[in-house]
Formats: sequence, structure tokens, C-alpha cells
Amino acid sequence: ALLARSAFCLTRLESGIFGLNAAYPNYGYMGVPLAIMAFGDAAAMPLALMLFADTVILLMLTAAFVVGGAGGLVTALRRTVLTLIKNPLLISVVAGLAFAASGLTLSGPIDTIITMLAGAAAPVALFALGATVYGQPLAKAVPEIASISAARLLLHPAMVAALFLLLPGQDIIWVQTAILAASLPIAANVFVLASHYGGYAGRTASAILASTILASITVPAVLYFLFNLAEGG
Repeated sequence: ALLARSAFCLTRLESGIFGLNAAYPNYGYMGVPLAIMAFGDAAAMPLALMLFADTVILLMLTAAFVVGGAGGLVTALRRTVLTLIKNPLLISVVAGLAFAASGLTLSGPIDTIITMLAGAAAPVALFALGATVYGQPLAKAVPEIASISAARLLLHPAMVAALFLLLPGQDIIWVQTAILAASLPIAANVFVLASHYGGYAGRTASAILASTILASITVPAVLYFLFNLAEGG
């Protein structure tokens, strides 16, 4: 985010969302089914823990970066906490975990309605994303979109792989799942957050589209590497 702010003359908000684009992979719609298909059910637990940790940590860091700055430490912390409390993604994660832990169940009609709404979430998000991409002046945004895509699809998985090289002896399923997760394209949730914060939504939508298209080339290459890694291990 700091490098992007200097390189592309971005505002604090824009550079914060730029960093989130580079760091937050598409766990839900691509990561979970792909990891389980590639590595079996054993990949579900590592991926779930990564998803939870990434969501909480990245949302906190983004909120702190976007709203922090002027006003001193206390004011920055207060703004960060207030921003997190109102964050729709964090609210949904906490509410879902609390409900699951409570052991409560929903009645048939309510469960049906919520299931229908959940099924509509992805298409609606993609429609909003596509509508935002339409008419965007992409020519000037190419350097930013290319940088985000490179960081998301190449730099992030390379850094995770390098980390495991420094920490040998880890369970192979954790290594495979972590590297695969790091290689995924940008999550649509980043577009939701960009819209929530009121900035960089157009660039984010374009970057999500670009990274998803490019991932059709890079992700199979990563999977090939991971399968060979398992055979070699």
C-alpha cells in the first residue's frame, strides 16, 4: 500500500484498498472448491482457518490504514474501531460464528428465505462489479491493474512458498493449501469494501476481472508445482 501510494500518487484510502486487492484472495467462490477438489477434504480445515485469519487481520489493517493518520494515536484507534464495528464483512463473520456456536436452528420458512438470499449474493455482487467495470477509462489504469494482478497472482504465492522453505518440516497439506490460496485471484469482497469505504471501486472491479482471467493461466501452473511438490515430498 505504501509503495503504491508513492508510485501511483494515490490517496490514503486508494492505497489501502490497493493493498487489500493485492493481499485478499478469492477463498469462498474459488479457493474452497478448488482446494478440496485438488487435495481432498483434508484441505478444508487449513483453508477455513486461513480464511478467518486473513479476513479479520486484513480488515483490521485496512481499516487502520484507511482511517488512521491525523489526530494522534487515540483518535486513530477510535476511528479504526468504529470503522471495524460498521464493516459488513466482519459483522457477517462474527454473526455467523456466534450463531453456529449457539447451536440454534432456523425454522423451515426462514431457513429457505435465507438460503435463497445467500444464493443470490454472488450473482448480485458480480452484476454490481460488471456494472462498475463498464465505462471505466482503463487505459490510464493499466499500470495499477497490472501491478495489483502481479502482486496477487505471482508475488504473494512466491512469498508464501519462500516462507515454507525457511520453515521446513510442515505438513504437506498445509503447505499446498496455503500456496494455492495465495495464488488465487482477488476476492469480490474487496469490491464490496471499496464501495463501503467510498473509493477505488472502479479500479478494484477492473483488477478483479483482470486477475480472474489471468488466474486461468497462473493457478493451473501453481497446481502443477504443488502436485510435483507432494510427489517429491
